[in-house]
Amino acid sequence: MLRSVFKNLFRTGVLCALTLPLSAESPKPNGPLGPEAFDRLTVGKTITFSQRGQPYGAEEYFENRRVRWSRLDGNCVDGEWYPQGDQICFIYEHRNDPQCWSAYEERGVLLVVPDALPLTSDRVLTELKQSTDPLHCLGPDVGA
Repeated sequence: MLRSVFKNLFRTGVLCALTLPLSAESPKPNGPLGPEAFDRLTVGKTITFSQRGQPYGAEEYFENRRVRWSRLDGNCVDGEWYPQGDQICFIYEHRNDPQCWSAYEERGVLLVVPDALPLTSDRVLTELKQSTDPLHCLGPDVGA
């Protein structure tokens, strides 16, 4: 009798283990964020992003779609963003070509994907942390 109880427990455990990945799979984002949703998630915040688990850069978001970007090296560039189709495009003072991203929110975390690549791309930037503190920016030619 005891042997059949353990057999049934073992079978139940195996069945549960087999179904666990299906139910524990992370939900997929619904679709790219529109400009209003992106603005609501970002304005007044500084968001630090990682890529492949490593810090990548941070962006400070202001009213009227203005931004400030840094690669976390103390150098900052100002810019602005605008919607284009399903993407959010950024133009910065040091570049004339727009940088366009698809933005998603998954479990309260912002994900941005360049050039309409899939969410599985290794170029996805993932929100690492969020703050209301300004970016740390050095003045022009500091230390020169």
